[in-house]
Amino acid sequence: MMPPPPLPPSAMPPPPPPPPPFSGVGVGGMNPVNVAHRPLPPAAAANAAAAASARGGIMGGPDSQAFASSATGPSSFSSSFGNANAFPSAPVQHHPPPPTNRIDPSQMPRPAPQRVETESVIFETRVEGLVVTPPPASSKYIVRDMGNCGPRYIRSSLYSMPFSSELLTQSGMPLALTVAPLALPDAADEPLRVLDTTSEGPVRCSRCKAYMNPYMQFGSGGRTFTCNFCRMVNSTPESYFCHLGGVGGRRADADVRPELSKGSVDYLVSREYLLRTPQAPCHLFLIDVTPSALQSGVTTAVCGAVAQAIDRLQGGSKCRFGIATFDTAIHFYAFSQKWTGGRESNSAGGGSEGGGSGG
Repeated sequence: MMPPPPLPPSAMPPPPPPPPPFSGVGVGGMNPVNVAHRPLPPAAAANAAAAASARGGIMGGPDSQAFASSATGPSSFSSSFGNANAFPSAPVQHHPPPPTNRIDPSQMPRPAPQRVETESVIFETRVEGLVVTPPPASSKYIVRDMGNCGPRYIRSSLYSMPFSSELLTQSGMPLALTVAPLALPDAADEPLRVLDTTSEGPVRCSRCKAYMNPYMQFGSGGRTFTCNFCRMVNSTPESYFCHLGGVGGRRADADVRPELSKGSVDYLVSREYLLRTPQAPCHLFLIDVTPSALQSGVTTAVCGAVAQAIDRLQGGSKCRFGIATFDTAIHFYAFSQKWTGGRESNSAGGGSEGGGSGG
């Protein structure tokens, strides 16, 4: 029996297409290809096979192993593609989340909570060997003047003073004093002592004019005193002389003289200490007459309060007062003792066009 004749090449079916490449490396004896689906040279193929096997790669079968073992070394072509680490797997990097610009409310500075105090705290202005900090201005307290001025009249922004001006500048903290010489004392405060010096005048430093105070240092048996402000050595007036009898050059009469034992005193002086004639007291009442104030009754209530306050102003016939109203402009009113209708001067924009008042 004769075998069938062979088919012509044109009648033979085409071979099946090769499987798709895996990571640029072929399988089953096929040549590895790159991303452009072109065969790689032997050296580059060996490098790719080694990288895949190092990753526990996907190349499998004896053909691929034989192909990897047949690589002999680098060639001139492999130098342009790199070595066996040409295709390493990039390590996974964990980047921290970007910082946020939000402010933590728990770290924000805030005022200390105010304690509700039903009883007043007694504050002594001076304790030997200690730095005393006054109570808050909004709290209730009673001042005991022990030689330093009380916080009602002078309050400092710092009670722990820096050693030098350079340290103060570096700290950035403000150093300031709030001075209120005419502040109203508490009913339980020790009343201010009054010194009558109208005959001879108060004892003061001859250079800086500082008044006698508990920190002036006496020397020479009491015949001189050193100013605690400018360090000027002054002679003690004969009428003010007293022997030294205390520790540290303290005068024997220091406890009975208010200016040597108290931080705050009032002086009565003669007229030669007046720079100008005392001015009569003057009071200005500013009343809101905007439509909302008129409709709500605020203007009416304020006018009634002003009428009652005028009758209680101190100064008698020398007392002067003025009244001004404001809405979209400021209105000044001029009065006289024979006033029947008054005169009004308007000033738009906050300026002044006259209208001084007296009563």
